[in-house]
This record gives sequence, C-alpha cells and structure tokens, in this order.
Amino acid sequence: MFSWSNQGGGKPAPAYPGNRRASTPQNLVAFNPGGTSTPIAGAGAFQDRKRETHIQSLVKHETLGPSTRVVSAGDDTTYDTAFLTKSGHTLIMRTYLPPENSTPPSLRLAGCRAQHDWIDPLTQSEIIGYTPLKSISKWFETGISLGKAVHDVMQHLQLRPPVILSMDPSLIRRQTPDVQRELAASTAAFLSSGASIQQSADHGAEEAERRRAEEAERRRAEEGFDIPLPPIPSTFDELHHMEAEELRNLISEEKDFTQLLSSLDIVKNMEEFSLDIQKGNVKAARSNIDRYRADFESLSEEVEVLSSELNLKVNEYQSLEEKFHQKVTSGNGSDEGAVLASFDEARRAEEDAAEKVATEFVDGDISLQEFLGDFMKHKKLCHMRTAKLELLNAGGIR
Repeated sequence: MFSWSNQGGGKPAPAYPGNRRASTPQNLVAFNPGGTSTPIAGAGAFQDRKRETHIQSLVKHETLGPSTRVVSAGDDTTYDTAFLTKSGHTLIMRTYLPPENSTPPSLRLAGCRAQHDWIDPLTQSEIIGYTPLKSISKWFETGISLGKAVHDVMQHLQLRPPVILSMDPSLIRRQTPDVQRELAASTAAFLSSGASIQQSADHGAEEAERRRAEEAERRRAEEGFDIPLPPIPSTFDELHHMEAEELRNLISEEKDFTQLLSSLDIVKNMEEFSLDIQKGNVKAARSNIDRYRADFESLSEEVEVLSSELNLKVNEYQSLEEKFHQKVTSGNGSDEGAVLASFDEARRAEEDAAEKVATEFVDGDISLQEFLGDFMKHKKLCHMRTAKLELLNAGGIR
C-alpha cells in the first residue's frame, strides 16, 4: 500500500491531494461517471452503522488507512486509496459513500480502464462483482463495515490483477519503468483522442469513442504528434481565450505545449499527490524499521552465535580430516589398508563394548531393560562392520 500525509489548513485541496477530515454532512456533492457533480440532500445514517463509523473504518483501517485520503471538495463522500497489484501496477480505488442510505457505497478504479470479472464491462471501471455492494438490501444484510468492503475488493484485485486497457498519464508516471513501457502502446491512442478515462455506460457512445480514438491515432501517426493529452478535465479554461493560430502553434510546438501542461492545476495537484505518496512511503519505511529494529538486533545476535558455532565445527572437521590423512599416510602408504584397519578397529570397539555390557549385567550393575537395549545396539553395529569388512576383504576397495 501507499500512504499520504495530511495537509494543514482549514480548506481541502480542489482535487489531488485532498485533506482527510470529518465534515458536517451538508452541501454534499455526488460525482457521476460523466465527471460532473450534482448537489444532493444532507447525509443520513446507515441502518446498522452510523455514517461516521463507516468512514472511520476506512480512514483508520490498519492496512488501508495510510493509503487513503478524502478527495471530494466540501464533503466526506469520496475517498481514494492507492494500492499495488501482484502484476506490479499501481492503481487507485475510488470509494463513494452516499450521504443517504438509499444506495450502498460504490467502488471504481480511478484513472484507468480495465477488464476483470468484478469490473463492469461497459464502464470498465465500476466494481460490480462484490456481493455486499450489489444492492442496499445486501449491504444491510451483511452488516460489514466500509473499511472491510474496500479491503476485500482491493485484496481480490491485488491477488487477481485486472487487465489494464488504458491509464491516465499522471497515473502512468507512478508506475515502474517496465510497467510504463508495457502501458505506453495500449494507452497512447486512447489518450491522444482526448476521450475521458470515464467511459459512458451507453454501449453506443463507447463504440463511437472507440472509432474516434482509432481515427485520432491514425492522424497522430501521420503527423508525428505523440504527446498524450490529460483526460481530465474535459475542457480547459486556459485555452478559451486563445486564437486559432495560437492553438495551432501550441499543438505544433512541443516545448510550449509542455509548458502549458505543467501550468495546469490538475497537473500540479497530481504532482503533489505523487510527492505525498513518496513521503508516505518514506514514513512507512522508517516506521517499519523502528517497529522491527529489536527483532533485527536479536536476529543479528543469533546469527553471530550460529556463525561462531559453525566456525568451531569447521575447525573440528579440519582437525579430524588432518588426523585421517596422517593415519592414511602412516598405514604403509596404502589407503586401502588404512580403511580396512579403521573398519577392523571400529568392529573390535563395538564388540568390546557389548562384552562390557554383558559383564555389567552379570554382575548386577544394570537392569535387564538396559542390558537388552545397550547389548543389542553394540552387537548390531559389530555384526554390520564385520560384514562390511568381509566384503571389502573379498572384493577390494573400489
């Protein structure tokens, strides 16, 4: 997961990054897939859990909390949570908590289009496969918290990553270089068409946008224009005062276009958003280091002890190896003779040990149980070594 730091001040940022805060449920704004906003009535409580309880279950969730921030201006309806999938893609889960209890919360991927069995094939962003969110009745029946619902969906997408169809350039910049190269080809045509990342649910509109994107890609390839336009917002106030000639120069001059793009509020906000993620990751990393420092030190000491024991064992082995070679050398120069002598010595040692156990039993020094255990152990080894010695004498050592 990622983490964002809270910004100070009383006013939330207009877009990324927003301030996480509890607000009075008034003048709420509902965001629809088209990117516009509609004022709605004041917030009510869910049937079994108050609204604030649901919000706190998300923003204070042990796993999701550090990666979650409120992004709706003026209310507490919309939250973004960044997460990393098993395939290496950094994605953003946008959670909309309606101010009234007439509909369940809704989840969607922000800044990208994707295919997955839990994602609406028309919008290519809305989460529709998670049962508790399918209807208000199912939401009430399950009684789960908002934090658990978001965690369940994100965990499913982390372990079973969606197929990414296109991605917002600002989100692409937060990917690793390998993922960026993978996404570049599939995203360029869609972004160059000027289409919004948020697809209309109407299949006819989606097909029309696809055809426009293909045509724009064809023109882009012919003209050599390869600077992807940001998909949000759909209109730019900075361009309204420009004349046609100025707009044509802006398109043809990459430097001027890049300079204008860098001056847009949405770009600045996304850069702040990226910086917050980096700071959050550093903070989380330092926290993890502090949390597990004692374990690291304990393991380090244990490794040092085991390393010392290993050195002792190695020294012991080297000493025994040296003694063996000396014994071989002193055995008339014959390795075969030394091995046979060693076997015979070991056989006699076990035979003597068995005789000693028998004597102790006869003298009454050990019990019958001890006699049977020790005598059989030594006799077994003695017979095994005798048999091996006979085999070696008969066939020679190979």
